Amino acid sequence: MTPLRQPLAIRKATSLWSTFFDYNCPPCRNAALNIQQAIKDDWSLKLVFKEFPILGPASKFAAVAALASHKQGKYEAFHRALMGFHGLVNERSTLTIAAHVGLDVEQLKRDMKDPASQTPLRAMARSPAICTSPARRRWWSAMK
Repeated sequence: MTPLRQPLAIRKATSLWSTFFDYNCPPCRNAALNIQQAIKDDWSLKLVFKEFPILGPASKFAAVAALASHKQGKYEAFHRALMGFHGLVNERSTLTIAAHVGLDVEQLKRDMKDPASQTPLRAMARSPAICTSPARRRWWSAMK
């Protein structure tokens, strides 16, 4: 199981629900609450998070940090805290939130440099897609 396919909970699910998100996307944040409630109410669902940082470098930094947090076993708590943050998730706020959820921030920074923490994002960039927005085209170019 890779962090890109990190399930919200280990369970015997009959349905898989993938959610693509950017930590700086207000609709993604709003949807996160509904998604969390849906999986609490229906144990046949298994949720898979897929970081999709299309809103700039701050979003990419948060996504890489989230993927790296998997190494410390804090992905779920970190993800929820990032999604619940009110304001722009940038480098400073990401590291503050990381410390708040109990991550070793210095270790997180080292883990973020590990290519394994960025591989899922690079894999997404190489996926077939139609680039319909300038932001998506910039992200696509930066990830190659």
